[in-house]
Amino acid sequence: MAALLAICSLLMMGFLVVPREGGGASLAVGDPAPAFDLVSLTGDRVRLADLAGKPVVLNFWATWCGPCLEEMPDFQSVYQQYRTQGLQFYAINLGESPVAVEHFLRRIGVDLPVLLDLNDEAQEAYRILPIPSTFFIDSTGTIQAIYQHRMTRVQIEAEVVRLLEAEQASEGVSVWSLPTF
Repeated sequence: MAALLAICSLLMMGFLVVPREGGGASLAVGDPAPAFDLVSLTGDRVRLADLAGKPVVLNFWATWCGPCLEEMPDFQSVYQQYRTQGLQFYAINLGESPVAVEHFLRRIGVDLPVLLDLNDEAQEAYRILPIPSTFFIDSTGTIQAIYQHRMTRVQIEAEVVRLLEAEQASEGVSVWSLPTF
């Protein structure tokens, strides 16, 4: 019984990986980001195609995931700092009810844009096995970085700055010269 409980706990925390049917090889840096069409917590439809031309951060998470909870305030902080510079950020919840997700976000004081992956569409497209998993996608739709573990604020900010620097370099402006709020 103890062994079964330990295995279930490790699965829930994302330390063990269960292969998905038809999962195939993992996505890699340089791959095009897979398309998705999801509903936000506010009821709006969001498609990756609608975000073309903007850098995007996708963070896959669940309310029961301890490491997800630990990194959520860091994502909130970085999002608040850089969102006025064109950064698109979506926390993609994996299969939980909108009520549970809203309650969780209120409890921890986070107001990130959330998409609901109720039918595992994005989870399967991005081949998510452990959570949290985070994808940094440039304005051309190319994956620039993938993290399949809890991220620190320093890691999150470094990847965001790298995305924004690449975007601004293509426009001839430095991120460091832009105001941060």
